[in-house]
Amino acid sequence: MNKLEKDFHRHFPLSKQKYSMEISMSIAVEKNQQKINIHSIKARIIILSVIGISGMFMIGGIGKYMQNFIKQENEISRLSQVSSSIISTILMTEDRFIRSADTALIQKSQTLRNQFERVIENIKLSTKDIEIKSLTDNMQQLARKSTALFESIVADTLVMNTAKSELRSAFSIFNSLLNDIIHIIDQEETELSLNGEPLPSQKEAVRRYFKQLLGIQNEIMLNLNENLFLSNQADKYSSKRQELQKKIDLEVQNTETVVKAVNIDIYQSSLKKAREKIGEIDGIEKRINDFWLKNQNAIRQIAEAGEQSKTMANKITELSSIRVERAEKISNRVVAFGIISIFVVMAFLSIFVYRSLSSPITRTIELADAIGRGDLSNRLNLNRKDEIGRLARTLDTMADSLEAKGKLAESISQGDLTHEVQLNSDDDSLGKSLQTMNRNLNQILYQVNEAVFQVASGSTQVSDASQALSQGATEQASSLEEITSSLAEIGSQITANAENARQAEGLSSKAREAAKEGVQQMSEVTIAMSAITDSSKEMKKIIGTIDNIAFQTNLLALNAAVEAARAGKHGKGFAVVAQEVRNLSGRSAKAAEETALLIESAVKRISEGNGMVETTARTLSQIQSDTSMVADLVGKIASASNEQAMGLSQINQGLAQIDSVTQQNTAHAEQTSAASQELASQAAHVKELLNHFRLQKHSEGSPRIKEDSFAGDLLQLPPA
Repeated sequence: MNKLEKDFHRHFPLSKQKYSMEISMSIAVEKNQQKINIHSIKARIIILSVIGISGMFMIGGIGKYMQNFIKQENEISRLSQVSSSIISTILMTEDRFIRSADTALIQKSQTLRNQFERVIENIKLSTKDIEIKSLTDNMQQLARKSTALFESIVADTLVMNTAKSELRSAFSIFNSLLNDIIHIIDQEETELSLNGEPLPSQKEAVRRYFKQLLGIQNEIMLNLNENLFLSNQADKYSSKRQELQKKIDLEVQNTETVVKAVNIDIYQSSLKKAREKIGEIDGIEKRINDFWLKNQNAIRQIAEAGEQSKTMANKITELSSIRVERAEKISNRVVAFGIISIFVVMAFLSIFVYRSLSSPITRTIELADAIGRGDLSNRLNLNRKDEIGRLARTLDTMADSLEAKGKLAESISQGDLTHEVQLNSDDDSLGKSLQTMNRNLNQILYQVNEAVFQVASGSTQVSDASQALSQGATEQASSLEEITSSLAEIGSQITANAENARQAEGLSSKAREAAKEGVQQMSEVTIAMSAITDSSKEMKKIIGTIDNIAFQTNLLALNAAVEAARAGKHGKGFAVVAQEVRNLSGRSAKAAEETALLIESAVKRISEGNGMVETTARTLSQIQSDTSMVADLVGKIASASNEQAMGLSQINQGLAQIDSVTQQNTAHAEQTSAASQELASQAAHVKELLNHFRLQKHSEGSPRIKEDSFAGDLLQLPPA
């Protein structure tokens, strides 16, 4: 028995005996509390329900437990996958730190390791499996080891960064020493070139070898970055460094030879300091290489620990998946077995209950069908103590009651309404219905007796009234014909007046429109006269302007003549022109004066014409107003004539309708007289029909009907 089965039996220790005991106890409690029959259908249904519900609860409990177990194992699997993902992120973060020395990545790595620790603790809390706990302990140990390694990497990286700073400082000093000598040689060359002298070849060689030494920095830094920091190829870096060292030693030796040949102290001093810096650079570079190799070794150990942790996390995921698969198989088997067991038990019990109920229920259904068909002669006569027995006795009692009520209904159908209906209980709806029917039939037949008597009496009165109405309607129709003839003559005269009024209204409308057009034309004439007056005034102003221009021209011509006289013989021609201009200005002034007189005369006449036009316009406006009043009065006369004509037309229509109604009344009166005679005949026939029924004594004690008397005995019809 594995751990999963042990957990199942620990959570669900109930057995078949305990379930049977619970069923028996529930039935006993039910029996004691409600006093039901142990052989009844209700008890059997309760047993089936308790068994079914208990089985469903058991299956539901098993399913819930297994779901919780599977959910827990899935959570463990998820957490293990999360831990694997965190490990990958930690490795990438720490590798980035080593390459970039970004201090922010230290805090990120610590945060990720804390998350990893919390995930491992959650896995340990979520399981009791010894193997998984062992794996999580190993993962925690590897995590602590990786943390210690990363802390040493951080410390070494910080020291290595300091060494890099020292290396950059040493290169700076080295380059400064060489550049100073090169600068001195360049200045000396410049001074010599000004004097037309070349730079000595020995100094040129010194400058060339010093420039070659300047390239040491680029080659050393390129080797560090390309072969060590970026590609992590330590062997290639060492090989390249040895080649560079040989090259540096050779260049330094050549430079020393040239410097000794020149024999200048400053050159020798600078070269000596440069050689010391080369040694210092070599030492710093070796320290950087040592720290880098140490960090790479630590990184490899961290990566190996990470891979081991990933393998353990995958192992935990695999174990959880196996446990989930096993739990699902056990759950499916247990649930299937439970369902099959419940189905078998319920099937046997259902068959037993069906056999005990099928036969009596079939007989009960046959009796119910017979009652439904109207056959009340059959009875069940079952001797049972359960609900079926009660149902059979109830159906027998119902059949007896229905048979008695059927006989009562048969006597009522034969006309005997003297029987009293006995109720089986207060809820006997059919008995109440028969009782009500019997009582209502007695009352209805009594009322029919009274109604037939009244109908017979009224039919005679209706016949007499119909004859009198027919005679009066005939006289009324004759009077209406005379009135209609007189109104027709009046209507034709009013119609002629209305037509004449319409013609007069049309002529008045035309006159009003003509007057309106005259007023409008006079308004236009008045506006035109005003415009002519304004134009005449403007012309007068223009003539005044022309007169003024002529006067000014005359003055100018006079001045020109004076100036021409002063000019002597040179101004004779100009004097002639000035004289002609004076003559033209004189004639222009005279013409302007005559034109002004004519315009003043025209303006005066236009003013007189304007006054006459205004008078004519007022007269036409008055004519238009009077014409409009006449047209309105004629329109009112025409409207009144039309209304009178329409009124007379409606009166004629009303009289025609009255005449039609009068003729209809005459016909109806004759028909009513014939119908009343027929009604009296039908009342006699109803009396014969009522003699078929025997009625009870009337509830109000009327002396018309006595007990056990026939309905038509006391009905006395009036003479036809």
